[in-house]
Amino acid sequence: RIYNSTYDSNWITYTEPFYLTSLTDGTYTIEYNSTDNVGNVEPSKTVDVTLARAKWLKQDALNQLNSLLPTGNKKVDGKIMEAAGKIKASLGTMPWIDENHPNPKYGKQVFDKEKEAVLELMEILRGTDASQTVKNKIRTVIDELVRADKEIALIAIFDAKAKGSTDCRVIHEIKEADEEYSEALKAITKGNFDHAVEEFEHAWIRAQ
Repeated sequence: RIYNSTYDSNWITYTEPFYLTSLTDGTYTIEYNSTDNVGNVEPSKTVDVTLARAKWLKQDALNQLNSLLPTGNKKVDGKIMEAAGKIKASLGTMPWIDENHPNPKYGKQVFDKEKEAVLELMEILRGTDASQTVKNKIRTVIDELVRADKEIALIAIFDAKAKGSTDCRVIHEIKEADEEYSEALKAITKGNFDHAVEEFEHAWIRAQ
């Protein structure tokens, strides 16, 4: 059962993974239990999940970045404005089909501009000009941008698999997309956020 104050799926029987891609942004409670082979039902448990579409995450990151200005350091302000401009470029109307799907014709721009923005922000983190408060917010922004690209890549892979193609070339590309996605996750754990964005881009391209 998936629900919040405005939505309730009622109880759903499931025997395999399910996806929440059809739901609107917001926080939901998933209530679940299992039934064994003789009909015993375990007590229900719950977990809360927050859904946010990729484009919304990017816009929120941009808003958070702009809210930092002025920081009191012109050099830092300049880098923030450079990064904000690149995020804004990745949010342009033309590159997007919907909130989670960049237009294949322009999608590369979404990732490339964001990678440039992340590099600018990582320079602030490495430097000594910004206060720790500013750095903490910058890290939050980077995390949100990377999460957005992660969602774009994952949804593209899910969409590709859902088509159920038996073409060997398509199957190979999806396998490669999975591998690129895994590499991106490894890059995140190492703090190589720009590389993670690049690997998510490669995964997205493979899944088209």
